[in-house]
Amino acid sequence: MGAYYVSADEIVHRLLIPTTSLGKEIIALLGDDIVVGKTLNRERIAQKVFCDPNLLNKFEQRIHPEVQKVIETEYKTASQHNIPFFVAEIPLLFEANLQDKYDVILVVTCDEKIGEERFPYPKHEYTRRNQRLMPIEEKIKQADIVIDNSGTLENLRQTIQPIFFALKENL
Repeated sequence: MGAYYVSADEIVHRLLIPTTSLGKEIIALLGDDIVVGKTLNRERIAQKVFCDPNLLNKFEQRIHPEVQKVIETEYKTASQHNIPFFVAEIPLLFEANLQDKYDVILVVTCDEKIGEERFPYPKHEYTRRNQRLMPIEEKIKQADIVIDNSGTLENLRQTIQPIFFALKENL
């Protein structure tokens, strides 16, 4: 819909390579065995951090500030152009306590069963990863707008269009 879009997850993937300073910090934190070829193996990283809350906390303390710096740089780039919206998809927005940095918070929800079906990793990981997240009910309470994404992509588009136009009118 013409928005400038950034994904925190995609930024993490760009930053987590063995040759970046962040990549080197993560290797020092988690061990050389996370390096496979010229990449950091996300599966090995996940196996280590999701089994150890202390290690996960240290990992995220290094990751979140770097991702936020990239988002801020992208925002500056977007603001130099005539772009109607800047959208940052940040799955751990509340967990990283970043919600005050944004003008409008949209929380996208879906039926629990559908979320599990859409999860791209083994099913046992779904429960383990979700257990560390803020409950969706709490996120909904803090949201400005809640969008249900339990349907099709077309259903989602139909839901988003009026929201987009209403926000655009309030600029």
